Amino acid sequence: MKAESPYKTIEDLKGKVVARTDPLSGSGYLIPTAAFRAMGKPVDEYFKSPLAGGHPQAVLGVLRGTYDAAFTWTSKDDNIGNLRAMMNKGLLKREQIRVIWVSPTLPSPPVVIRTDLPKAMRDDLEKLFVELKDHDMKIAEAIAQGRTRGMVPIQHKDYELICQAAVDEREARKKKAK
Repeated sequence: MKAESPYKTIEDLKGKVVARTDPLSGSGYLIPTAAFRAMGKPVDEYFKSPLAGGHPQAVLGVLRGTYDAAFTWTSKDDNIGNLRAMMNKGLLKREQIRVIWVSPTLPSPPVVIRTDLPKAMRDDLEKLFVELKDHDMKIAEAIAQGRTRGMVPIQHKDYELICQAAVDEREARKKKAK
C-alpha cells in the first residue's frame, strides 16, 4: 500500500480494494488467496479484489490510487522480486510503499529443464546455472532479477506450499461453481 495510506492493518482494509496480480501467480494470487482463506478472510469476500494483470500493474495501481493495496512479490530485503525490478527501472522508490502482510517464505521462481532432453545435457545445464554466480555475477543477477547468492538445485518438495495452494484454489472454485 502507499506509505501515506491511513490503513495500518489487514483489518483496516476490510471491504477496500486489494488487487491480486493474475491467477497464475503463486505470490500475487495463489498464496495470498490460500493464506487469507485459512485465516477465515477469503480474499473475494473480505476485500474487493480485482486482477491487476501482473505484479508491476498491481503496484502501479496502488501508486495511482486505483487500488488501496495489492499483493506482489519481493524478498525480505528487496534484493529480488517485483519491487526490486521496479526500483531498478525507476518505476518505484521504496519509500513510496509500505508492507503490512508477509506470506510464508516461498521459493523463488524456478529455472526448469525439460526432462526429455538427454541426461548429460540436463546435468550440464544444471551445473551452468548453479555455478553461474562464480563465473559471471552480472548474468546471474539478470536471471534472478536482482541481487542473488546464486542458484541451487531444487526438488518438487520445495514447491509443495504453492502446489497445495493451487489444489485448494481449484477445490474452492469447484465448490463456488455448485
